Amino acid sequence: MGKGIEIESSFQDKLRRLWSNLIKWGIDNQEEFLFVGQFCSSPYTTKFTREEVMKEYVFLHNLVNEGIKTGEIKDFSPELTIAMFYQGSRAVVSLILDSNMDLDTDELVEKGFQIIWNGLKMISLKMISLKMISLKMISLKMISLKNNSFRCPLSD
Repeated sequence: MGKGIEIESSFQDKLRRLWSNLIKWGIDNQEEFLFVGQFCSSPYTTKFTREEVMKEYVFLHNLVNEGIKTGEIKDFSPELTIAMFYQGSRAVVSLILDSNMDLDTDELVEKGFQIIWNGLKMISLKMISLKMISLKMISLKMISLKNNSFRCPLSD
């Protein structure tokens, strides 16, 4: 699942590679993929057993912790982040496997990643400031149009 992550330079690209690998593995190994889902949600699986299985995915915890530490992603618990990541991949795999339509698999994989990424990524203060300035400009323009006296506040 972690194959090729080391060649990616950005955190987002590492996560995207992991996402693509997981979905490709799910499509190529349908029975195992479904078993993992059942195993993880089974009431008969003990905490100890889950912890033993998760030892195989230490790199995933490390990747999530790296993203949190560097401020690339929000400071959610790694367990929640990994669970959401996995469940999102299950949804995409199921859509690809169960679909009767002609769907572009690469497009579904990328759009699925964008949904996950948009939920995890940190929004920079610069982006927030630019959006607030844009909203302020729109408000000013609407008010001045209403009053029929538009003046650009930046030209003063």
